[in-house]
Amino acid sequence: MTLKENLKKWLSEHGFPLEMEAASHFRSAGFDVRQGSVVLDEQEGKSREIDILAEDPDVYGSVEISCVIECKSSKAHPWVVFVADDVLSNYRNINAFCLSSPHAKEAMAKAFRAGGDMKELLPRGAACGYAFKQALGSTDHAYSASVSVLKACSVISSSVRDTPNAKHLKFAFPIIVVDAPLFECSRSDSGELVLREVQVSEFLYTAYVPEFAGCCIKVVKIGALASVAEEYKITANILRNLFEADALFSAL
Repeated sequence: MTLKENLKKWLSEHGFPLEMEAASHFRSAGFDVRQGSVVLDEQEGKSREIDILAEDPDVYGSVEISCVIECKSSKAHPWVVFVADDVLSNYRNINAFCLSSPHAKEAMAKAFRAGGDMKELLPRGAACGYAFKQALGSTDHAYSASVSVLKACSVISSSVRDTPNAKHLKFAFPIIVVDAPLFECSRSDSGELVLREVQVSEFLYTAYVPEFAGCCIKVVKIGALASVAEEYKITANILRNLFEADALFSAL
């Protein structure tokens, strides 16, 4: 095997092709993409690398929308999202939607009460995932991926640049991209485990990073990421229409 062949094999084994493909889908959807971006981990006082930071282009600088993507390549070990019918029954849909700055949360609440597009964006019903695991291996990378992507979203959404004359709205969406099979696991009425292979799932995740934070994390099989990236672009456009040009934003 030549040096170049060895190098390609090493790159593939360390997940770089997955990250590059994921980044390309968000670029194609119209996001500004940065790979290897960093945020400050306040708990440990050091920077943490984000695999992919995809930001919706912001002309005016008043509404900032980010997708924070963690890529996990492990074709031999499938991933499992555990789901139940009542996960979101006592959790505010606005909080489950994404991590957001205080003024963004306030704006969403006003838009939700007014009906229309904001209600359409938010999770519907109470069914959702409540845990995420990697199966059939000695190490479960699901926990580290979940904490990493939630922590990055928390930092991004909380770093607000308000001025006396302007209030900035920040929205950060956590996403985990995988290349191994993805399953949802539930319990039937008779008590049996039910496994269903899916391309996209999500689970509610909360943690202290260092302050309490929580929202739904999307898990996407790489083959479905192109359409998911397009969906996030549609979401970004709706948020901009609501809070950049609408009187609701200027009234905050």
